[in-house]
Amino acid sequence: MIHKVLAKKAIEQFPTYADTVKEIVSEYKGFLEKAFADNAESVQSYYAICNSILNALSNMLEQDDLSFDEKKYIINQMLEVESRVGQKDTENKKHWLKIISLTSAVIITCIGGLAAVLGANSGMSLPNLSSDDTDDVDNNYDNYE
Repeated sequence: MIHKVLAKKAIEQFPTYADTVKEIVSEYKGFLEKAFADNAESVQSYYAICNSILNALSNMLEQDDLSFDEKKYIINQMLEVESRVGQKDTENKKHWLKIISLTSAVIITCIGGLAAVLGANSGMSLPNLSSDDTDDVDNNYDNYE
């Protein structure tokens, strides 16, 4: 059972802590939203270029005067572009996983550090329980098995 004074001190610190955590999370969310938007624009630009290359190759492939080897070469080029699109997608996902992991670790560390500082700054310490203060404490250890 937690001592009443200790519990009261912890509750007094919670609003400040909660507001600070909300602010940190809000900033984190804003950072990720902007980064995702910037990344989406870059990725869409890359895909648009790849699509224009594929369309040009597809138009070339429709020419009747191409030999089998020329058509084969064009098809291989189309497959290469598709492969690069897949590689870019995988690279992009790995990049975002690293960013999210790193920023999440930083946020968690900041929140934990803030909690530790608030706990230290609150002057909270374990109370010195005298025999008079232990009336509401259950000292029957047999019930804890």
